[in-house]
Amino acid sequence: MSKWRCEDCDWQGTNNDYLIADNPFGPGQIVGCPFCFEVNSMQELCDEPLCSQLASCGFPTDDGGYRRTCFDHSQFKQDKDKEKL
Repeated sequence: MSKWRCEDCDWQGTNNDYLIADNPFGPGQIVGCPFCFEVNSMQELCDEPLCSQLASCGFPTDDGGYRRTCFDHSQFKQDKDKEKL
């Protein structure tokens, strides 16, 4: 389950918590903050527990899943750290 933060009011929650509605101006949907009701202000956070940095990397996992993390928790960082050893 993805973690999200509103860039306007700093509310944090999961993708089960934010508001979704049909876009009245075109195809698709819009996303809203359940606290301040700002539209399209949600930012995806790193999926690592206790991390609240923005998700900036994505990579497949060995079990067939997919992760969205900040750079510090990414596979790229882990691979780079292994190269240093």
